[in-house]
Amino acid sequence: MNWLLPAICSLILWGAGQVFVKKGLSGVSPFVSNLIATLLALLIEIPFALIGGVEWSFFPLIFLFGFFAQIPNFIYPYVLQKSNVSLSGTILAIYPIFTVILSVFFLKETLTILQLLGIAGVILGTVLVAKQKNEKIRIAGWVVWAIIGAVLIGF
Repeated sequence: MNWLLPAICSLILWGAGQVFVKKGLSGVSPFVSNLIATLLALLIEIPFALIGGVEWSFFPLIFLFGFFAQIPNFIYPYVLQKSNVSLSGTILAIYPIFTVILSVFFLKETLTILQLLGIAGVILGTVLVAKQKNEKIRIAGWVVWAIIGAVLIGF
């Protein structure tokens, strides 16, 4: 269980980070927010990559995967700008469902009935959280972008 503590720290920081990004977007555009976040990530991650060893022959493939992995990070500030962080964060948090679906198709993993019921529960819970008081269930523009972000992160 040496993964549990880092996972809990990650979820706390991820949740707090969304609030800080939303607050920061009141002063800068989503583009500037993305630029600052990307530069900071590079400053932090490059030394770790160099210390851990870089297999340069894999660089083109790593660059391609990194490019696609970064797309949701560029979409998300635009979603935050148009929505409440409590709602958009909840919808974005369903990205593991897309990871599971892709793992079934590409990695030939199998799901149990309980796992399928759990996924259905997560989807239902997300719909209920996104629903405003006295509002019919409808899909607003920011919901679509949040779902696109979740799908891309699931990759």
